[in-house]
Amino acid sequence: NHELKHDLKALGANVSEVMVGKVTYEDCVIPELSGYLVFTSKHGVVGFMENYIKQHKDLRTLNHMKIVCIGKKTNEALEKYYLSADFIPSYADSDVLNKELKEIVGNEKVFLARGHLPVGFNLECEELYVYKNSEVEITTTEDVYDFGLFTSKSSVERFKKANNSKI
Repeated sequence: NHELKHDLKALGANVSEVMVGKVTYEDCVIPELSGYLVFTSKHGVVGFMENYIKQHKDLRTLNHMKIVCIGKKTNEALEKYYLSADFIPSYADSDVLNKELKEIVGNEKVFLARGHLPVGFNLECEELYVYKNSEVEITTTEDVYDFGLFTSKSSVERFKKANNSKI
């Protein structure tokens, strides 16, 4: 998000960041894994990896897993752990992920590293809750904004709630 702020400022925009949530990583017991490991966000990657490294120490033990990332940005987070997705859907969208992954999974198990907020993933899976996205008090510096860019559905909902549905 800071990259986007920098890029917009370089184009001459007056940019204000408004914090609408706080991500905290949680302890999660990582079971014996087989089949597919799915990441729908960079936070899922970080939360899973923190837990996996604490419990299993050696990432090479994931070599039998087929790793799925919803998009390139999520895969970039995975690459920081020297891993890369085996599958990225044609478009970074949960509906596309569900459709395309359903075509290749077959009867194999699916593990989803996720937070506690609802996600648009609807394949049968074992959910690994590795992070929490919590509400924070929202403070804004401007009374009026010309444009708003949001990084998630929950950010829009929280901003709307804090501003008495003005958007």
